[in-house]
This record gives sequence, structure tokens and C-alpha cells, in this order.
Amino acid sequence: AAAGEKAKREAGEKAKREAGEKAKREAVRAVKKRIDDAEEKEDCSIVMTALKEAGEAEVAAYALKSLVYFAKGTDRKGKVVELGGLKAAVEAMRKFDADAEVQRGGADVLAWMATVGGDENRKTIASEGGIEVFLKAVRGFPDNEKVLEKNLVALGNLAANNPDNQVKIAEKGGIELAIEALKRHPGNEGVQEEGCTMLGNLAQNDDNQVKIAEKGGIELAIEAMKRHPGVAEL
Repeated sequence: AAAGEKAKREAGEKAKREAGEKAKREAVRAVKKRIDDAEEKEDCSIVMTALKEAGEAEVAAYALKSLVYFAKGTDRKGKVVELGGLKAAVEAMRKFDADAEVQRGGADVLAWMATVGGDENRKTIASEGGIEVFLKAVRGFPDNEKVLEKNLVALGNLAANNPDNQVKIAEKGGIELAIEALKRHPGNEGVQEEGCTMLGNLAQNDDNQVKIAEKGGIELAIEAMKRHPGVAEL
């Protein structure tokens, strides 16, 4: 009888678990549909709400992918900043730090915004903790080339013509991380291009120039140029 009770209890728990998972899948699907509709209506606020309220990494990653669409549009990108998108993207990366898609998508949005919004956006992203989340992603996903590439882009864009960010990124180990990524992925064009660009932007600071040279960054850049002659950025 006890065994029968146990089997009954386990079956009940399994059914409950499966129902919970099904409900979660349906909820995720519903949010994704809302995000798709928002893109069609050009309504960034719905996507932003979905990102801020995301309880699942899958939803956050989907919302970030949609925000890239808004960030790339000349008439849409202002909305991303206005609705608090810079902070929301950094917070999503912090919340779902073990999810590769969120780390890639968050860095992609913020890399775009660091370029199109000029120094104001670069300052805001850094003040919200962007430097730390990008460096953490590079450390946390050393073998994921897509995550590395997007986060190296984001760091390079934050460093461009911004002396404060150049110092901060170097102080927090950014030079070593970029060099490690270049050494680890010699055959990957994206990592090589973005790692070299990041180091080039950091080298606008004299102290960083010395550090990059000491760590072998110049040799790595020369190697990258030889190995990838078709890449204009190198």
C-alpha cells in the first residue's frame, strides 16, 4: 500500500511539474508574440516592458534581439534611450549572466547604442555598469566566439574617444582579456577584428599603449593582419 501511495504521489508531482513547464512555455510564446507584434507596430515600449519584466532568459534574449532592430533604425534608436533601454540591457546581462544568448544580445544592443548615441551614451552605459558586464561575459564565455565578438565590440565602442572608459577598462583587466581572446581564437575573423579594434581604441591612452606592447598585443595584431588580410579593420 505504501508503495502504491508513493507511486501515486510521484505521478501527481510529475503531472504538476509538466503542467507548470507547459504553462511556462505558453507564457514565453505569448511574450514572444507580443514582441513580434510590437516590432511590426514600431512600438519599442512593449519590447522594453517585456525585457524589464523577463523572468526567463529566453524572453530576455528575444527582447534584446528585437531591441537591436530598434537600435539600428535611424528614426527609432532615440526611443531605446528614452525608454531606459541602456539600463535595462545592462540589467538583463547581469540577471542572466549564465545565458549566452542574453550576453550576446545585450552586448549587441549596447554596442550599437555606444556608436550611434555618441559620448553621452558611452558615459551612460559605463555608469550603469556596462564595462563590468561586458568583461564578465568575456571571462565567462572564453570559447563562445559569438559572445566574445559582441562583447569585444561593445568594449571597443565604449573606449572609442572616451579617456575615462579607456582607463576603467584597462584597470579592470580588459587588455589582458582581449589579448587572451586573440590568442585563443586565431582563426576567427570576428574575434580577431574586434579584439584588435578594442586594443586600438584603448591605445589612445599612453599608459595602455605601454601595457598592450608589454603583453604582446602588437605582435598579435600583426599576426591577425597576416592571417586575415581581407579584413579592413585590421
